[in-house]
Amino acid sequence: MNDDDLTSELRGLPAHDLDPARAERLRRLARGVLTAERRLAARPALRAATRLWDRLLEPALVAGTTGMYLLWAFRKVLEIYQ
Repeated sequence: MNDDDLTSELRGLPAHDLDPARAERLRRLARGVLTAERRLAARPALRAATRLWDRLLEPALVAGTTGMYLLWAFRKVLEIYQ
């Protein structure tokens, strides 16, 4: 499939109109993401640190915190029933 085939297939998809307020919110959100990506692209060290945080450290922190909370909750329940 080449670009022309893909373009013609994409044109065949139905279009949905958005109300102006929702379109403006989406536009602002997209601009914010693009601005952040542009800032990260200009600073490779910051980009690497951000990717490390997003892909490894933050999920590990959330999983660890959730696990500790569940362990605490199970211990409290066991204390009540003993």
